Amino acid sequence: MARAFKRIIAVGDLHAEADFYRDILRACELTDSDGRFAASETAFVVLGNVCDRGPDSASIYRSLIQLQAQAPKRGSRVYTLLGKHELMNLFGIHLDSSKSERALYQEDSDPEATGFEHAFAPGGWLARWLVTLPVVVRIDPFIFAPADLPPVFRDLQLADINRAVKQELDQHARSFRRGDADLPLSLFSPETSILCSDAAGQHAQPDYTTVLHTFLHNNRANIYVCGHTPQTSGVFLKRYEGRYLCIDTAASFVSQGFGARAVFEWVNNEARELLFTTTGLRTRKLSLPLSQTYSSSDRAYTAGDGKKKPAPCEPADAVFPLFFGVYPLRLFAASVASTACSCAPIGATGGIVNRTIAISVWCRDYDRPSLSGGTHSLFIVHASVCHGGLTPHLP
Repeated sequence: MARAFKRIIAVGDLHAEADFYRDILRACELTDSDGRFAASETAFVVLGNVCDRGPDSASIYRSLIQLQAQAPKRGSRVYTLLGKHELMNLFGIHLDSSKSERALYQEDSDPEATGFEHAFAPGGWLARWLVTLPVVVRIDPFIFAPADLPPVFRDLQLADINRAVKQELDQHARSFRRGDADLPLSLFSPETSILCSDAAGQHAQPDYTTVLHTFLHNNRANIYVCGHTPQTSGVFLKRYEGRYLCIDTAASFVSQGFGARAVFEWVNNEARELLFTTTGLRTRKLSLPLSQTYSSSDRAYTAGDGKKKPAPCEPADAVFPLFFGVYPLRLFAASVASTACSCAPIGATGGIVNRTIAISVWCRDYDRPSLSGGTHSLFIVHASVCHGGLTPHLP
């Protein structure tokens, strides 16, 4: 949900760098001397990947849970997004955590237990909170996400993305601890997961500007801000006509001689990079294309010169990804169908996106295993637009 804040502070992948996290709270005056949230009308956004690699993620998570509850009393919000590393640990993949990081999760009541694994296991204190988190949010002109936007997401609404991930997590809740053998591609494949995609940040993609224009237009935003792809130069990566900003500055690698500790700040309609150095806090002003605004009602956008231009997304039909690993379908304005197979429906969501039908369906095919080791497949769905609503017809 979008709302106006006087200031936005956003940080990319913290990776258990608790000292850096505390420096942010102090330098940006987000908390008082007692550690309680103190900033008024401020959005504090953490782009996921809080755990792994560094020395202490437990204290960061505990702090974020407390600050999230306290911020609304100041007219503020704390948004913590679910990232790839949270996802990995929820599914029992504990590959990047150090012994020292795990030790801080140790439960005094059960000294023989591994507190880290218990926290991420179903029903654990941390897992219960993590599964409630969004993966993408819009605040003022910005969309914040943990990683790059997969191109097949270009026509999605934010609510559809969050709902799809939540349903996938709910569906696999009982198998979180199975590890690599049963990972759904819809969550772990870079082609279909907004938690894992990194192609746009690794190398400039020739068609990605159009993808971003379309997605931002559909969601009434101007800039896509993400993490996940570490910028070892220590400088935010700005690409695709300035509409893509990666703010993961490899903070967890500073001790190894590269990267930087930096956060994104938006205040008084100005964007800045706040750089934390050994000699103090430095700022760099960011030039972003914020004068361009989109209008979904007339399907045109107004540039800074005031002239109307064609909307970046004008197709009569849109490619909408169904969350079946690597299986996309083309949805038409009147109906959508897929190949019949022996399967059982798991769940479905739907809505109208810019006069285009948008449906996500989950099915279980018991006859054909998928690449993920699970059994995802397609289920026949027909949909029609009736009086501004979506009416699904399941066989």
